[in-house]
Amino acid sequence: MAARLTSFNLKKLSKELADVGGDIGIFTDVDGTLSEIADHPDMSTVSSEMKDALTKLNNLYRLVVVVSGRRAQDVQRIVGEPDLLYLGNHGIESRHKDETIQSLDIEKIRGALVLIKSEIESKFADDQGVFVEDKEFVLAVHYRQCPDEEVKKRIKALVSKLAAEHGFLAQDGRQVTEIRPISAAKGRAILKLAREHKIKLVIY
Repeated sequence: MAARLTSFNLKKLSKELADVGGDIGIFTDVDGTLSEIADHPDMSTVSSEMKDALTKLNNLYRLVVVVSGRRAQDVQRIVGEPDLLYLGNHGIESRHKDETIQSLDIEKIRGALVLIKSEIESKFADDQGVFVEDKEFVLAVHYRQCPDEEVKKRIKALVSKLAAEHGFLAQDGRQVTEIRPISAAKGRAILKLAREHKIKLVIY
């Protein structure tokens, strides 16, 4: 169940962090944190209460960042608060208001990702509940709605094999396996951002 950030929690958090001052960075994921895990990525939503809480935090502290494996623009659309900072595609993208900055040249990896996507889709075209989400820099193979455990094992094996062959990283999530560039790492992106903004305390 997604965490509930209520007014009570905000007051408690503010009191406990008062001694640190404003040099605090608050980072949060979306799926399973700000929103419930949905059967399909397009079905994810963030409640108005959660949006209000994020806005209040953004007014209290130096940096409030939403971090996700989704594309930065898609995360911003789901959350709906343009004044926040968004890290998308596991930190490859950063977005604020209507500007997106990418730390990796898409042309260097896009050809390989297209080939990988094509092979996965052709191998599992007849399997129920399997689909590939193309996030430009990252591919996510979803199988939450697939009833066959053997199919899931074959997906993981194929993704691992293709990732290794093309120099990518394969990582399993909650009923999803992703292929992404090795340089894409949420933790690394968060630390880099914290240093740039001279954050004294990071809360994730």
